Amino acid sequence: MRTENVLVEQKRFSYARPAGPLWRSVVHQIWLWILVLPGAALFLTPWVWMLMTAGKEKSLIWKIPPVWIPPTYRWANYVEAWLKGDFITFFSNTAFVASLNVVAVLVSCSIAAFAFARIQFPGRTTLFVIVLSTMMLPMQVTLIPLFMIFSWLEWVNTFKPLVVPLFFGDAFSIFLLRQFFLTIPRELDDAALIDGCSRFAVFWRILLFQVRPALIVVAIYQFTYSWNDFFAPLIYINSPQLFTITPGAEPLQRAHGGRYPVPDGDDGRLDPRANRHLLRDPAHIPAGDCDHGNQRIDSMSEERKKEQLKMIWPEQLLGSPPAVHVPIGYTLRTYRPGDEEGWYEVMDLAGFTRWNYEMLEPWLSHILPEGWFLIEHRASNKIVASAMANHRPQDIHPFGGELGWVAGDPEHKGKGLGMAVCAAVMRRLLAGGYKNIFLNTDDWRLPALSIYLRLGWIPLLYLPDMEERWRDVCANLDWPFTPKEWPEGHTESS
Repeated sequence: MRTENVLVEQKRFSYARPAGPLWRSVVHQIWLWILVLPGAALFLTPWVWMLMTAGKEKSLIWKIPPVWIPPTYRWANYVEAWLKGDFITFFSNTAFVASLNVVAVLVSCSIAAFAFARIQFPGRTTLFVIVLSTMMLPMQVTLIPLFMIFSWLEWVNTFKPLVVPLFFGDAFSIFLLRQFFLTIPRELDDAALIDGCSRFAVFWRILLFQVRPALIVVAIYQFTYSWNDFFAPLIYINSPQLFTITPGAEPLQRAHGGRYPVPDGDDGRLDPRANRHLLRDPAHIPAGDCDHGNQRIDSMSEERKKEQLKMIWPEQLLGSPPAVHVPIGYTLRTYRPGDEEGWYEVMDLAGFTRWNYEMLEPWLSHILPEGWFLIEHRASNKIVASAMANHRPQDIHPFGGELGWVAGDPEHKGKGLGMAVCAAVMRRLLAGGYKNIFLNTDDWRLPALSIYLRLGWIPLLYLPDMEERWRDVCANLDWPFTPKEWPEGHTESS
């Protein structure tokens, strides 16, 4: 009994705190906090800045010195950002693809890892080294062969290129699971085989439960990678309704995230009130097209004093919509919320330098449903061409459909983008049953005039001086001048 008491006393004293001054422990804790807190603050600073900036007014974002805490946190920024993109679709697509990828990786890689770890077969080590060596190949190396294969299989613009390859395994996941399988004693396999289990039963009933921590790690890695993947959806997906969150949100970020400082109260554009006379007087609205920015609209004050040229779509072509040919590397699509900033930029590059939402809003009521066409450069996600199918009744066109606001980025000139976007608008107008289809343009927009003439448009000689002006246009374009074949029309309000 005495011996037991001694052992209990020794055990009790063995857990006692070593003797020493209390101030040493306090100083140790203080120094620990002094070292840890600055590091924590350093890592939290970007996150705090992001959170505070998300609720700022635009004028405060670039203010110098920086405003860390806005006077009023603008919660409406979150609502506006959400409404500018189809984020419900983007999140649904991303969750669908990421979930399928997790299932694909867990099924294929666990089976492959089990085979490499537990089954003896000729060439096992060599094959495993080959699998590991594929990790050294960047995705860009296999991009073109894979794209050609998927194009041949007609899988482009579907989710299949994003999901199906993972059902054939992932080298890193196979390696991780194989190493975990090797830590499990082989005696479990032997006991199960003696009891009559098949190889698959050993894998499915016994070992798979032993590697659950590794499976969770693989699932987290794969889900995170699939959710954040930008490159593969950008290459294989063309339709906005199939976009995942990264390519879907990128146009919004591009339109609103890369702004440089502007003076307080100035959004970088001229006061829209100075341009309201343009909206009131249709005769001064350049509603036709642009010449890809070869001449700026500000230098065309003399041309604006002239009545615009008019062209009409001939009656004999009402049943023959033009074909749309979009060059490789570009995507033709219709407008979606959030495209306004990108459209302002391409309009500015094309020569229409004063556009903002106040000027655009009156035109929105004229655009036909699915009638605002945009061409997007896939490599940069920039809008590089645009045109609108408008409902625009006029005296000489009582049920008038208009090809309006054709614009293009001069950096992408010569690729047929203007022809493609104009043809798309024409097909929309003809599908809408329009018989009187017209456009307004100017003498100096020669590249655009060349597109219209090649598509089949014919001039409308609605003013006495039109014949002479078209003579100059045709001479500059080396186009046949045949005024006897062109219709005439006269109206005071045209």
